Amino acid sequence: MNSSGHVRSDADFVFYNQPESADATVRYRGSSSTDEGKQERVSIHLDSLAAEVEKVVIAGSSDDVPLGDFGKLSMQVRDQAGSVLGEFLTADASSERALVFGEVYRRNGVWKLRAVGQGWESGLGGLAQDFGVDVDDGEPEASANEVVVVEVADSHVLAVDTTGEIVDVSVVDVEPPKRGVRTKKPVAKKVAPPQFTLAGGGERCGRRLACSPCPVSDPVRSRRRGPPRR
Repeated sequence: MNSSGHVRSDADFVFYNQPESADATVRYRGSSSTDEGKQERVSIHLDSLAAEVEKVVIAGSSDDVPLGDFGKLSMQVRDQAGSVLGEFLTADASSERALVFGEVYRRNGVWKLRAVGQGWESGLGGLAQDFGVDVDDGEPEASANEVVVVEVADSHVLAVDTTGEIVDVSVVDVEPPKRGVRTKKPVAKKVAPPQFTLAGGGERCGRRLACSPCPVSDPVRSRRRGPPRR
């Protein structure tokens, strides 16, 4: 947040559908299960935050049930070594679906921690809008720039290279993004292209792969195009 108490842009809103700020100083690390219950992790690189950033607000939300159904909720602040620097524990949540646990704020050049405990019945979308985020509540529309995730029944498929030889290819599974709150103007991210590796640990084939004609449905044609057998 800047001095006005709002985000500088939608790029400052870090959550499950935008897990990293534009400068990578704040990152959502995902969730995990512990002996104490489900845990969500966020990392903040304080020394790298821009000078105009005066505080980082730490909040949690629930889409399915009110936060009061979870009983006690806590926020822990840890250093890089894992030592607990501060903890905020509350059982006051009731019908709220989003809650600001606390904030890390800058005062006289020093970062400090403050517990808050303010809730929103309107959920994550309402919280985000109050902090100046432009939220899109509508259904996402198809776009030529969107990544299409295809569900593959088998983790291995057959392809044919330019010489007609059959190549066994491993397909890396891709998880679709979570539904829910989205910003209207998402920040462009550099995404690594899918990597295809030869099954059995072989070397990467430098030739271009083609998926047609299919060697399974047209074995005769595949044999004609392949190298002569002895």
